[in-house]
Amino acid sequence: MFDNGYVMRWISVSNGGAVQILTYGEGVNHSWNGVPGSVMGSLNEVLGVPIFLLLGMGNLQGVQNALGK
Repeated sequence: MFDNGYVMRWISVSNGGAVQILTYGEGVNHSWNGVPGSVMGSLNEVLGVPIFLLLGMGNLQGVQNALGK
């Protein structure tokens, strides 16, 4: 439902072992099942944050496990 865009995610590990998951995205929200694109854009902003925070926590845990931390 949030198509017509992209999300890039990358992992950064500092020399001290600090891990960051970085996320950047852009898109054009079109209407979906009769819901206007402007509403879809607002939904994307509201729902996207917790979705990517949850995914980021999983990524962070995976990287920390791989680094033995």
